[in-house]
Amino acid sequence: MSEGNLKYYAVELFVQYALFNEYTEAKRLIVKRRSHFTEMVVYILEYIVEKGDEEKLKFANLMSKLYNDSIVDKEMLTDG
Repeated sequence: MSEGNLKYYAVELFVQYALFNEYTEAKRLIVKRRSHFTEMVVYILEYIVEKGDEEKLKFANLMSKLYNDSIVDKEMLTDG
């Protein structure tokens, strides 16, 4: 996946689920796609910084929560 496509995919994923407040579904997808998530975080943060509006900051907060929760979930799945 190219850098541009990854950035687009990352932003669209969060827009799609954050707008509809589908936290559980977004979290499931993040855990499932964990291998790409760290890269996605970088692109989403860049996008948020570029736009700098209030709606994008909400995505940043959601992203941070999803990221932290997915780490915990992944550790529970592998260590437990």
